[in-house]
Amino acid sequence: MQAAIVLGASVTFLSLPNLNHVARIAGLVSTLFASFSMAATLVAIFKYKSEMVRIAPRISEGIVWVSVSQLVYNVGVC
Repeated sequence: MQAAIVLGASVTFLSLPNLNHVARIAGLVSTLFASFSMAATLVAIFKYKSEMVRIAPRISEGIVWVSVSQLVYNVGVC
């Protein structure tokens, strides 16, 4: 979420007229880092989603097998 806000602010900053060379480079670097952050977040979401599908095997349609150890791990009760 913050990366999208920074990306929008950086693009707006780059569109301002009469910026010197250093300010334009700083805006470009900020734009690149915000874009990389959004891409890394997208990769992490897809990785987490694929791990969750692999962890919870399906018995039949709509029914998911959850072991006691998975339940304790996810709830955080020891």
